[in-house]
Amino acid sequence: MAETGIAWPVDLEKKYGAQGASHFNDVPALRGGGAVAGPLNGDEHLAVWMRTAALPAFRKLWGRVAQDLPAGALVTVTVANRRAPLAAAGNRYAILHIFASCVSGKPAHAAGAACMRSGPTLAGTGSAVRAQPLQSRRSAFRHH
Repeated sequence: MAETGIAWPVDLEKKYGAQGASHFNDVPALRGGGAVAGPLNGDEHLAVWMRTAALPAFRKLWGRVAQDLPAGALVTVTVANRRAPLAAAGNRYAILHIFASCVSGKPAHAAGAACMRSGPTLAGTGSAVRAQPLQSRRSAFRHH
C-alpha cells in the first residue's frame, strides 16, 4: 500500500515543517497515541489525522493500493490504533474504495470522451452568450 501523497502538500510544507515532535508534547502520558519519529512533515499519517474535518462524520485517508487488483481478490486490512482520540465516542471503519480512474470511477477513456463532447458545446454556448450583449450595444449606437 502506498502511504505517501496522502496529505495535503500545504500541510506538510507550511503547517508542520521540519520540526521534531519533541517540541510539541514532551509528556508521554498525554500523547494519546504513538510517537512520531523524525520531523513532523515526514509523517503524512499525522498530517491527515490532524486535518480538521468539515463534518461530524468524516473519513481519513490512510493509503492507496498501488497495484491493480484482480476481480475477486481478497484484501486484508490490519488496523493499529496509534492516534486514538482520548474522549471521542464513535465507530471506526476500514473503507476500501475501488476506482477505475481518478475521474468519477469510470474507465478513463469514458470520462475523457465526455469532456471532449461537452467542452466544445460549452465553449460555443459561452461565446454566443458573450457576443449577444455586444451586438445589442452596437445596434443601439447606430440608431442615434
